[in-house]
Amino acid sequence: MAEPVSTFLGMSYAAWAATAIAASAAMSYSASRNNAKNMKNAYRWQKKRREEKRLADEIKAKKMIILADENKRVKMMASGIEAGTGSSLIRISENFKKGDELIELIRLGAEMDMEDMGYMLQGSLGKEMYNRRVGIAQGAGQSLLTYGTFPR
Repeated sequence: MAEPVSTFLGMSYAAWAATAIAASAAMSYSASRNNAKNMKNAYRWQKKRREEKRLADEIKAKKMIILADENKRVKMMASGIEAGTGSSLIRISENFKKGDELIELIRLGAEMDMEDMGYMLQGSLGKEMYNRRVGIAQGAGQSLLTYGTFPR
């Protein structure tokens, strides 16, 4: 076999180009892994923020329930009805049931949001994994094409 016309440090330029392409593919793989890690960290942060928002919404709802109950009691006392007896007790009980339903809706909404975020993360990680594998295959193929033949 004839000696390559162009060499640098004992290797042909084609071999150097193939090595550079392989190194580029390896760097792309590393960047893809870092991107996946960043997506997971962002998901954890979003999940934490959503949990904090859920807790804040629950506290706000409980305060509204207590305030509504206090307002009803004040109105009953002003009208001369004894609070906590008869129909007033039923109204207070209904108020707390509605509040419990509101809190349950807040919790369900938060769970649904977190499930949606999880599905989005899974889709993004799947896409990232696909791109990573395609990048490796393209880098290997391009290296072999650049070098000219399979190394023996």
